[in-house]
Amino acid sequence: MFLFNGIALIAEIISIMGMITFIYSTTLKERKKFILVQTIFLIIDAIVWVLKNGYSALIQNVVGIVRNICIYFNKQTKILDFFFIFIGVILGLIVVNWKDFKVYELFPIAANLEFTIVLLKTKKVKYIKCALIASSSLWAMYALFNGAYVTFGFNVFSVISALVSLIIILKKEKTNKFEDNLKSDSEWEENAILIKKIVNCVKKCQKYIEINIYLC
Repeated sequence: MFLFNGIALIAEIISIMGMITFIYSTTLKERKKFILVQTIFLIIDAIVWVLKNGYSALIQNVVGIVRNICIYFNKQTKILDFFFIFIGVILGLIVVNWKDFKVYELFPIAANLEFTIVLLKTKKVKYIKCALIASSSLWAMYALFNGAYVTFGFNVFSVISALVSLIIILKKEKTNKFEDNLKSDSEWEENAILIKKIVNCVKKCQKYIEINIYLC
């Protein structure tokens, strides 16, 4: 499983091409170009999993390709989103070799299911980063068990990158919260000083009134 042969070497070379394509897609600002290049990456990755006999991963890529085509031609709907989730799970389970079952064969199904649901449910970056860490970890383990070392390395890098990014986000949130508390404390102190001045002013007025009454 962990030794290279002719087909495995070809798969690794193609995988490198796929990773370069994926990295290039992240530099694109136009949405349609990004979707197009991402689709090319999924096609390349699908070829890799055909060569590696990773049919569970292959199904997820095929579903991803069809979904991207729908997005590219503005045919994406909530119903289609949930349909692709459903079909990805069902077809993924169908191609699993249940006679010689290995737990890691479920990892691509779980990775795509978890990440897609989070993307549909929230736009908060920190939650998406958490989902990416979990998803990439599952893909990394699946790649390792299937001898896809380039894909394994790329997903490990994705985990580390997302983890560092998440730590930065959480630290920033903590700093902002601390600054808000300081601001709140400062405002409270200012209000307290103002209230104290008003009380002193009222006391002076009260004393002045009492003196005038006494004199009268």
